[in-house]
Amino acid sequence: MKRALGFLAMILACTVLAKVATEWSVFGDVETSKRTSMALIGILFVFFGNAMPKQLTPLSVLSCNGARIQAFQRFSGWTWVVTGLTYAAIWLLAPVTMAKPLSMLVMVFGMTAIVVKLVGLWRASDAPA
Repeated sequence: MKRALGFLAMILACTVLAKVATEWSVFGDVETSKRTSMALIGILFVFFGNAMPKQLTPLSVLSCNGARIQAFQRFSGWTWVVTGLTYAAIWLLAPVTMAKPLSMLVMVFGMTAIVVKLVGLWRASDAPA
């Protein structure tokens, strides 16, 4: 929790610094401030995706198929890492007019992949053994 709050504070500080830099004409345009802020949001997804599989519940505590649950958590973590890196790269490299729809598309694909995997996990747990 401390790391998450620290990361949140860093994002807020970077956003404020980017805004101040834009107003002081350090950045040539407003675009750079927006790109920086949005790329940091992508890095936030990487941060949480990386932490997700490291917080696995011990198999002995689970009353269901723990191996499948842990596999789902690892899949979700990797999906958020890849989604976050792609999101950040889009905001840093693509034209701003294309960055918003492309980054949203990447997020939708990431969330859809996780939901599809979750539905598969539910169906597998409902199937007779």
